[in-house]
Amino acid sequence: MSYHVDCCTIRCSQGSRFWALEKNYGRGCDLVIENDNCNLLVLVEAKRGRITLQDANKAVTQLIAGKEIINGISRYKTFKCVMAFVHCRQGRIDNEAVRFFRKHRIYVFSSNEDLINRLRRYIRCRYD
Repeated sequence: MSYHVDCCTIRCSQGSRFWALEKNYGRGCDLVIENDNCNLLVLVEAKRGRITLQDANKAVTQLIAGKEIINGISRYKTFKCVMAFVHCRQGRIDNEAVRFFRKHRIYVFSSNEDLINRLRRYIRCRYD
């Protein structure tokens, strides 16, 4: 399954649902990926072009706003919430921005990578 945000293709393995948080609530991150197999929510902010420290700061602010919205929804109390930044491979990400994302525990991916499969390295997921 794939979803397009800001010229980025965001792919996920089967069993995932996509919904646009920013469109539904007027604030927050670009996309939420819900995976019931892992009880996992991935909050995604996607950007293209050169990513500076200021861009990273804006992305983190949007991801944190999205996490606050998710925390208010009772259906997702048992889900683990992970934040991810997707870069569309047009331009580059400054080293300061990468360090800023790591400081805030945000995973950085490139466009067209399978997010759930990549996150399985870091997060325990059970697949039946």
